[in-house]
Amino acid sequence: MRWVPRLIGNLARAPQTQQLQRRGKAQNVISAIDAQYSTAAPGAATLMEAVMNSEREVQDARDEFDNSFDVPLPPAEAWPLLVDIRRIVPCMPGAELTEVVDERTYKGKFSVPLGPVAVAFAGVMKVEEANPANHTARVTARGADAKESGGANATASFRLEPEGGGSKVLMHMKVALSGGVAQYGRGRIIQATATRLLAQFADNLRAQIGGRPAGS
Repeated sequence: MRWVPRLIGNLARAPQTQQLQRRGKAQNVISAIDAQYSTAAPGAATLMEAVMNSEREVQDARDEFDNSFDVPLPPAEAWPLLVDIRRIVPCMPGAELTEVVDERTYKGKFSVPLGPVAVAFAGVMKVEEANPANHTARVTARGADAKESGGANATASFRLEPEGGGSKVLMHMKVALSGGVAQYGRGRIIQATATRLLAQFADNLRAQIGGRPAGS
């Protein structure tokens, strides 16, 4: 039965199998293999399932990192601004607010260059936690790209600390890309992109505080 593992490997690499997997139908392939080869080679379907699960894990791209920026307002004044999603969304390059669901939940769009391509996500942002006494908050965002070939999930936790006459915003971020867009988030691309966008966001926010249009 030496031919069975080789056949399973070929099936796993076949374009038809990979296409089914991308469409979320990998279980159908596994069932078909089980029906055809479980008698000839017990355990073959288990091997096929392991191969596909491994490939799905490889498809995801995840990163976790810290960042910070300064604002020319003391924490007591900067806090209300930073948790006002309607005011800060225009400061983020590529972001657009499309609907206010409630005071903590918002729908929007986000376009961002990721490696060699530009991806566009539509999804939901939510203020999960907000503590005005400690000037801390946690915001989550999830969305699918417009071509439905992948998605993104992000969590940003931040706190404000006084610095000079203003504040330092300390952030911890977790980002995960899945599906087709994950291939563009390998290495340190996610962190590099987030750092660049955050720097532009901070510039636009400081401009807003100074009374100038964002991006000017």
